[in-house]
Amino acid sequence: MRAEQIIQNYPFDVLGALRELGGYYVCPKNEGRRLGHLVGYAGKYEPGKHYVGDIYANFAKMEEYPCS
Repeated sequence: MRAEQIIQNYPFDVLGALRELGGYYVCPKNEGRRLGHLVGYAGKYEPGKHYVGDIYANFAKMEEYPCS
C-alpha cells in the first residue's frame, strides 16, 4: 500500500499511520521485563547520563507525504 493511502486511512490516528509506515516502535515487555531495545533520546539529565525510553516515533516517515 502506498504511503499516501496509509495516511488517508488514519486521518485522526497519527500513531496508527506511523506504525503502518514503519516509523513507530514500542519496546516489547513480558511481566515488566524488557525484551527489546531501549530508545536513546536527545539530551542528558546529568553529565554522562542520557535519557532513554521505551517508545520511538519517527515523524520524518510522515513528513515525506505532507497534506495537500
